[in-house]
Amino acid sequence: MAGYLAGTPGERWLVADDGAVVGLAFVVAEQMTEGTFNLLAMAGRQGQGIGRAILAYGKATLAAEAAGVLLVVTSGLPDYAPTQAFI
Repeated sequence: MAGYLAGTPGERWLVADDGAVVGLAFVVAEQMTEGTFNLLAMAGRQGQGIGRAILAYGKATLAAEAAGVLLVVTSGLPDYAPTQAFI
């Protein structure tokens, strides 16, 4: 896993933990754009503020770098309704 977390320039891994990973997000620059980023997140425990904290930290980090657009995407399947409501 350390190899994946090392990343490459323009990529960031954001991890929330309490002794074990409970939330994870990957932020990457959108290809062929300037100042546009994608955020892909997986929270291990819904409803505890973990996803909200990861998203807030990612937004603040990108804002400090003058990013213009942050794309947060989820599935349209019914099982993802809590995630859709969150975003």
